[in-house]
Amino acid sequence: MTNNRYIVEKNTKTENKLQLPRFKNVFEVEGILGSAPFILFLFLLGLIYISNSHIAEKKVRLINKLTKELKELRWEYKSLKAELMYTTRESGIKEMMKNTGLKEMTTPPIIINKQVESKR
Repeated sequence: MTNNRYIVEKNTKTENKLQLPRFKNVFEVEGILGSAPFILFLFLLGLIYISNSHIAEKKVRLINKLTKELKELRWEYKSLKAELMYTTRESGIKEMMKNTGLKEMTTPPIIINKQVESKR
């Protein structure tokens, strides 16, 4: 009885597949010229990868800078808003007018009514 566990079939058809350059031909002129497009392709992929990294880092730095500037502007807005709220109150206006010599009225204002005469 024969042991037929492993049967190996050979494929006699040649298949068109992308084949990487052989290492035995790399140091020969034909091997270098034959693998030049592949090496150029890898070089271009490397350049694209590096430039993409630099662009992404530049954008991250810009986002961080704008975020910091936005925080500063928010604090400035809040402090100016608080200062404006204080200066528009009656007590803030009184304090500003002390130096000018103006004083607060103690008597209420007088309303002057002018009667208009009609001509007929």
